[in-house]
Amino acid sequence: MRIRSEILKYIVKRWKQSFVGTSALELADVFRLAHGEVVRRLKLLVSRGTVHLCSAQLGQPAEFREYKTDNGEIIRFPTNWVIVDTIIAFPERYVLSEVFEKEGKDYGVFTNRLHRGDNQIFLYFFRQDILDKYLQHPDHYLIDDTIVGGHILTKDAYYFSLPENKRDKETFGQIRYGKRRLKEEGIAIVAIAKDLSDLPYQEQQYWASHEIPIGTEFAKEDEEFEKYCRTIYEGEWINYEDPLQEIRNIVECINNVTERIVCDKLFRNTSENPYLRYIVRNTVKAYQDAHKELYKLLGADSLDKNVLQALLKNLGTKEEELRDENGEEKRAWGLFKLFVNNFCNADFAPLQRCFDARVASAHKIGTINLPSSDLTLGFRVDCGEILKTLKSIGSYLKKLL
Repeated sequence: MRIRSEILKYIVKRWKQSFVGTSALELADVFRLAHGEVVRRLKLLVSRGTVHLCSAQLGQPAEFREYKTDNGEIIRFPTNWVIVDTIIAFPERYVLSEVFEKEGKDYGVFTNRLHRGDNQIFLYFFRQDILDKYLQHPDHYLIDDTIVGGHILTKDAYYFSLPENKRDKETFGQIRYGKRRLKEEGIAIVAIAKDLSDLPYQEQQYWASHEIPIGTEFAKEDEEFEKYCRTIYEGEWINYEDPLQEIRNIVECINNVTERIVCDKLFRNTSENPYLRYIVRNTVKAYQDAHKELYKLLGADSLDKNVLQALLKNLGTKEEELRDENGEEKRAWGLFKLFVNNFCNADFAPLQRCFDARVASAHKIGTINLPSSDLTLGFRVDCGEILKTLKSIGSYLKKLL
């Protein structure tokens, strides 16, 4: 009975150290018992409701090679392994909760949950605006954000800019996340318990303050979330089309083609823009600001008027079509619209929507109104439609070659 109690203590201790189960093989080695005897004692613990078991196959060293060090110590290295059928023991949640309460230590919201028995890959869900804190500070964080998910890394420069006693308390190495559609409207951010438990104490508090209540309903069909799960759980490398990234790619392709046709790039502002991101706050201002950043890539300040004029003239456009109703030369945006509508068999409306939102952001006084629809999804849809238009432009230009 004493050994059985010590086995249970060891299993609990192992969980609290690494949040993993303990194999019967490990227990046999620690307590100098036969594997079968350990299994028998574990089944007795199961009957008393203190542990539960899972079958497993683990590698065990079968042959060793010995090396003698200069001081005469003998070191054994395994040279051959065999697969052994065994079981893994996990302490029951109530046992872990009792130990945690008795210990009386606060490790942080999500680390506490692991100490109480949560699985390391258990998923927690959060409001999408949790990312805003990081997206607002590209000088502090390196952010890779896509329609499927992403990750946030603390930049070295920011880490070392802090006093040494605050570095590990106020920063973190990495947090990975996915995205899942809600049943009604909106998107939830999802992260696994292990990654959340690795955050500093205050950061865990921040994430917990954005947690979505249990019982929130999600969309039944969600292709992006399925891809995230296949990546995080099954280790698959999945290709998917991310509209914002594909917009950047197609802009580069269009530039490559126009350089071959008229010896210059159509879009000039192609440098990386850390503020061009999917929006995470469902507000009109966030939606307009996102289009303002996108317009920097695709709009009048980026378009080369001379390239557009050369393209249109090469295509036989009449001189009067290159001028507005006042007889003045059309500006770059007007020439771009003429080219898209007359030659590319593409819809200019998505690009115009970007222009209109940018104008509203830059020149109009906004009103404080709740949006009538989910603008976080709306901007994603806009990006998809803009991408479709750009692809048509790229296809037409390639035909000119």
